[in-house]
Amino acid sequence: MNFVLLGQLKQLRNEGMTGNESYLDYEPYDEAVTSLIHLAQILYIYYIPVIICLGISLNTIVCIVLLRTKLRKKFFTHVFAATTISDNGFLFTVLLIWMKDQAVDIYKAPGMCQMIIFMSHFFPFLSFWHSVSASIILLIRPRSSCLTNTCNGPGKSRTLIISLSIFTLTIYVYKTWTNGVLVIQGARFCTILPETEEAMKILNILDVIVLLVLPFLIFAIFDLLIIVKQIMKLYLANSFNGSSTYRDSLKVVLVHSICFHVFVGPGCISKLILLFRYMSGNEHYDYQELILESIFQYVFYTYFGIKPLFHIIVSKSLRVHLKELLLKAKQTMSMSRMLMNAGSHDQTLL
Repeated sequence: MNFVLLGQLKQLRNEGMTGNESYLDYEPYDEAVTSLIHLAQILYIYYIPVIICLGISLNTIVCIVLLRTKLRKKFFTHVFAATTISDNGFLFTVLLIWMKDQAVDIYKAPGMCQMIIFMSHFFPFLSFWHSVSASIILLIRPRSSCLTNTCNGPGKSRTLIISLSIFTLTIYVYKTWTNGVLVIQGARFCTILPETEEAMKILNILDVIVLLVLPFLIFAIFDLLIIVKQIMKLYLANSFNGSSTYRDSLKVVLVHSICFHVFVGPGCISKLILLFRYMSGNEHYDYQELILESIFQYVFYTYFGIKPLFHIIVSKSLRVHLKELLLKAKQTMSMSRMLMNAGSHDQTLL
């Protein structure tokens, strides 16, 4: 499904632009819809950059702590680090889209459209499924596994990350030839090419299922089992008293799961509803539906920006090693200043 960008709704109405009539229901809208459009535009212009900057900063900090401290020797550390890298990749993609809507003609560069479409699917898939993989491992492996090499060695986690990356690259490479730039009245739009629309109807269904529905269901099962085991006090309570590695990993994955349901879940349900309408031949959407879809998309972006903050909050080991890293950095800076001052003093004596 191709939706016109929210920032172009008024422009399309005023200019009477053709080419998207099958997606918009041109009925007069009241002041409430106008207010929603204005609110959504303000959120897009100011809120999205904040989320991008916050997410990239926090993900970078978390990734550095995970890979530059003793935590790098743990199994789940590399999985979580891969998640932060994937999150940053997607946030960078959102930044490119945001720049395009601020009159930066990025689609003028050859292949930029295809690259953005590919990255907008590649990185979220990796982010979601790295967390899903961690949740599955935590469920099927006994907690004692974190006392063995399974959770203490990075070798298997690297194999998992590389395998998942190759698989994701394989299943989304088709995005590079099914999308392209269409020029309508001088404006460049990155969208599905007309000759591939029929094939994309099927591929879009598979994409929604694999990218959103399956992770949603697996995370729901994970949360349900965790709640049941907590109530029964047979497994989870003991695990919280067990190894710090397992305890922290379980908390982080649980946070990922909750964030997914809160920030990605509404968009997942909305896309399923719109997809069923699209399959039934109803391709007319009014402005209010487009605005709601845009707001759900902003909430979807929030997942990638806010998740590392909760990671820092719930992971005690991450906070401890972050403090150690900051202390080392402070000591290094102090030592550098002392050496510079000593050098200046020696030159003065000479």
